[in-house]
Amino acid sequence: MKKPVAFCFGCIAAAAAFAGGYIICKKNKESEYKELGVRLAKFEDYFAVSNKWLKNRNMGINILDYFVQHNYESIAIYGMGELGKRLYEELKNQGKKVAFVLDKCAKGVDPTLNVCKMDKELPDVDVIVVTPTFDYAAIEKQLAGISNAKILSIKDVVMGQ
Repeated sequence: MKKPVAFCFGCIAAAAAFAGGYIICKKNKESEYKELGVRLAKFEDYFAVSNKWLKNRNMGINILDYFVQHNYESIAIYGMGELGKRLYEELKNQGKKVAFVLDKCAKGVDPTLNVCKMDKELPDVDVIVVTPTFDYAAIEKQLAGISNAKILSIKDVVMGQ
């Protein structure tokens, strides 16, 4: 009599463990899918900006035109990921000096650049261009607390041409 009861309890315990494991795995998968969705949206946004930037260049419109049209003389860049590096290169190639750059992880950034940290007030510039478009609102809020410069997203600059 004890063996069938023990067997039943064993089966119930195994089923409960399986169900619990299934639920945990499902929640982990949902979390992974959500994270993948966020990453996909980020890369879609970067693609849209890069594509428009390239279309503009093919039509003879360069990014410096935007800054000239809006009377922005001194420019800083927040974020030296791929878009930040391309912005820096394009401005440099057109003879425009970037006053400083901001980057949480400044590894691989051109050592001749003036890299500032966000733990103090920033040097005066006309505009700071934020290149991580996916987190623009939070970065803008943070920058507004330490700078009087106009803060723009690279998306606004490129799409506004």
